[in-house]
Amino acid sequence: GGPSSSGGGEVVRELGPEEVRWFYREERKTWKPFIGYDSLRLELAYRALLLLHQRHGPDRPGPEPVCVRGGLYEVDVASADCYPVYWNPTEKIPVMRGQWFIDGTWQPLEEEESNLIEEEHLSCFKGQQMQETFDMEISKPVDGKEGGAQQLLPGPSLPSGEMPQHSFTL
Repeated sequence: GGPSSSGGGEVVRELGPEEVRWFYREERKTWKPFIGYDSLRLELAYRALLLLHQRHGPDRPGPEPVCVRGGLYEVDVASADCYPVYWNPTEKIPVMRGQWFIDGTWQPLEEEESNLIEEEHLSCFKGQQMQETFDMEISKPVDGKEGGAQQLLPGPSLPSGEMPQHSFTL
């Protein structure tokens, strides 16, 4: 729903399939996003796999591979691997589900960290209304003086020290 008359925004809820992005590793360096259609189909296959495992156990075979990147590649969501359709792969290309991202780079956090943050985020905020604007300060001087040491308020702490960002739109 849209904003309410009290000035609040949307209610915090689990991400819909269209709000989760999928990525593939390019040349062992950076994560590249799949186009929206491919990403949506990968997320739907991933959710079908989770449902299958919940109902029948993890030994059950997963869904058919998802055709991506113009039909040139397929992704096995169970193994999180991408491979070419028309030529022999020299190696499998890793894929990853992205929910939370590294500030400034929009590179996805590793899935384990991302899942932990998402679980914590939902346990704290699910059902609450999001603010459309953020008037609060996100940092304050530790010593009370401007230009002094800064302390971030509040936020998840990651072992790497990176500040994750959440994706709310495609």
